[in-house]
Amino acid sequence: MEREGESASGRRVLVTGGAQGIGFAIAEAFLAAGCRVFINGRDEGKLRGAVERLSGEVGEGGEVDAIAADVTSPEQVAGIAEELERRFGGLDVLVNNVGNFVFASTLRHTPEQWREVVDSNLTSVFLLCRALLPLLRAGEDARIVTVAASYASIPRALPKFGPFAAAKAGLVALTRSLAAELAPEGITVNAVSPGLVDTGAYDEETMARWRRVVPVGRFGRTEEVARAVLFLAAPESGYITGAELAVGGGWEGDLPMNFSAGGG
Repeated sequence: MEREGESASGRRVLVTGGAQGIGFAIAEAFLAAGCRVFINGRDEGKLRGAVERLSGEVGEGGEVDAIAADVTSPEQVAGIAEELERRFGGLDVLVNNVGNFVFASTLRHTPEQWREVVDSNLTSVFLLCRALLPLLRAGEDARIVTVAASYASIPRALPKFGPFAAAKAGLVALTRSLAAELAPEGITVNAVSPGLVDTGAYDEETMARWRRVVPVGRFGRTEEVARAVLFLAAPESGYITGAELAVGGGWEGDLPMNFSAGGG
């Protein structure tokens, strides 16, 4: 029987938004499993710093590099495809992790902010899947994993995340559509939906308030999300497609006391 991680060795992986937070942890997990990983982001300096830190995590057969590009631009996404074709000749795993948000009441977002949030979280996935499909077809046990958010599927509304929640809900729907369309080709498409995760973006007071509404009593760790992505990307996970895997500690949208739904 193979030990965990052996079957992942040498697999070719692209992780968008891989310079920090959850994306960095995902890249770290694939590298530790011996994968050949490209991370993507828009900031060349942050990417290079991330590559330096990740270089110490490379398992046998693995390697890490970066490609700076705006994944909301069709032209720059085409450039990513060309670079991956040149370097890898194919792609086994695409992890769509990139996505930003603006914390404000929905109708206080400017049209520019709305487009930026929706494009980064949703349009980017359409563009990447479209451009990289030929490389995935040339891959082995090809997998697409999208990083959504628990906000997309919880039964309760979450104020001040309107465009982000809408984009992530659209992402889950897109994931299911792509899963049905690509299943005959053996390409699986699944979503991982993190809940409240400690990415370093929250101060201790905020975390203390929110952890009270999480059944397990704490924020998630980025590596816990990464393990879920690694599982769905494994060759052995080929009978799972169109699924949404929540990594949220049982959180179903409860809000902390004194949370203000209105305002800016």
